[in-house]
Amino acid sequence: MSTKKCNQCKLEKPTTEFNKLTKSKDGLQMKCKTCCKQNSKRFRIKNPNYYWGQENSYFVKYYDEKNNYNKIYYSANKTAKVYRIDFPDGQIYIGSTKRTLAQRINNHLVDYRRFTRNAKPTLPLFHKKLNDYSPQQAKKLLKSAYIVKEFDGNRTDMLEAEKKEILKLRKAGYILLNKNIK
Repeated sequence: MSTKKCNQCKLEKPTTEFNKLTKSKDGLQMKCKTCCKQNSKRFRIKNPNYYWGQENSYFVKYYDEKNNYNKIYYSANKTAKVYRIDFPDGQIYIGSTKRTLAQRINNHLVDYRRFTRNAKPTLPLFHKKLNDYSPQQAKKLLKSAYIVKEFDGNRTDMLEAEKKEILKLRKAGYILLNKNIK
């Protein structure tokens, strides 16, 4: 069992006693879980109103602003896109987005990289299929995505259009890398 020295308490502890931190070399935080917990508790005692206390506290300050933004973002009639990625063996992935297609593809690349490092897949069939290819081939496949349908509508309209496209292709006999939709 590997060990690590905590920067705060200076004790040598098993690596299971450290929280994860992907940016560090060893993937672990510099302080052990016990020290982190003590620091958090000390901060909360010293600053009881920091998060929810007064008008200018962290969450209260941004709650209404974020809530209004989300309300507008999810209900706005922005351009929605249903896109398609064709794999060489004939399998297809259908997706939808309100962002640009390039932004959505970059998001797929980030999710795929996480999956290759044993993270839980957000799109299991799609990520497992991408794993059949080299990272360069997977990136090229993702970049080959094209828009099938583009329209103005809210998020519900977009998801409904994606569902219709999936059902249409399934009915036509295509093998899709989307979860089963009824």
